[in-house]
Amino acid sequence: MYDDGGSSKYSSSGFIKEQIDSLLEETAYEKEYRLIKYWRKQNTDPWLLTDVETIHQSKAEIIRSEENLPFIRLVFPNSQNTRWNGNALFDENIIVKVSGEPMKMYQGWEYKVVKKNYTATIGQFELDSLLEIEEVFDDSSIFSLRSVNQVYAKGIGPVYREMKIYDSQRPIAGKPWEDYAEKGFYLKQTMVAHN
Repeated sequence: MYDDGGSSKYSSSGFIKEQIDSLLEETAYEKEYRLIKYWRKQNTDPWLLTDVETIHQSKAEIIRSEENLPFIRLVFPNSQNTRWNGNALFDENIIVKVSGEPMKMYQGWEYKVVKKNYTATIGQFELDSLLEIEEVFDDSSIFSLRSVNQVYAKGIGPVYREMKIYDSQRPIAGKPWEDYAEKGFYLKQTMVAHN
């Protein structure tokens, strides 16, 4: 996390547990689930409830509402290079506070399938039938970087996510973003257990 115009950098780690709590609604073509999200700092700490979200699944797409924003995470059918506007259900110009700093982190996202039906080691798991989605990769501006990739495993759901959301008014050519970002964050999530 970058703060104070990039002069302060700090990091945090912990564990997130996501649990489908109940089926809220079901029709012949759609299902809607309630998802409960928990967090803890250490593996031995008690779980703390942090969010209640929804997942809407139809034959055409999966929409996951996170922090009251509905993201179209997957579309069906899909193949290599399938593209869609995963943020079409909300204003991409919404301002999000990151460590107190305002950012338009969702501008210009275009989701696409970059890899499908492959095998890889994610954390300590050898998984097959993986699907990798690039939610955004935009480094066209020297003042911002938006890069988000997520990997899904068939029968499990999301198993890996990496986000780089950076802004700077003082870019330095030839240097990595981590050296000069003034605000934003880097997030890496890897599955450590599943049922």
